[in-house]
Amino acid sequence: VVFENEVFTNCYSFDNKVLVIDSETDRLIDSIEVLAQPNSMVIDRFGKIWVLCDGGYEGSEYGDNQPGLVRIDAATHTVEKIFILPEDNWPSKLCINGSSDTLYFINGDVWRMPVDANHLPPDAFISAVSASGTRLFFGLGVDPVSSEVYVSDAIDHIQNGVVYRYRSDATPVDTFRVGIIPAGFLFF
Repeated sequence: VVFENEVFTNCYSFDNKVLVIDSETDRLIDSIEVLAQPNSMVIDRFGKIWVLCDGGYEGSEYGDNQPGLVRIDAATHTVEKIFILPEDNWPSKLCINGSSDTLYFINGDVWRMPVDANHLPPDAFISAVSASGTRLFFGLGVDPVSSEVYVSDAIDHIQNGVVYRYRSDATPVDTFRVGIIPAGFLFF
């Protein structure tokens, strides 16, 4: 994530840091401690960096720690708020909409949260459970122009996956088949 002349990058595997690099000198200038295994980051319209941490997993040498969502003030490098998720969760794929005021992430289901929220959302935005069974949500993207939400289902990691497209109010738009293990989206 870039803010002014600084680049913020996560130390994912077996770590709990966000590193701050001066983009003009390519030097490390700060290290910010967050929760275990920060896996994705975005910056909102207010200059706040959001870091989604999965906490590790059972059986890992790093341990199975508390997952959560961390808000950092980009200007001061200060952790402002930590939203704790239950220990048996493994969140991933943090995204933000085009107006940079709403967060989305996968945690079994797809979750949506305004950046000015004081608590995690009580209900899923898009459920992984459908009439045809439980979907394995694996990739997530939010179109920066239309704010449409794209979520992929890896199914069983062997056969071709599926992408579901939704309007910003969670109304389904369409569904289409893609290749094996669809993990991400690129908008340009």
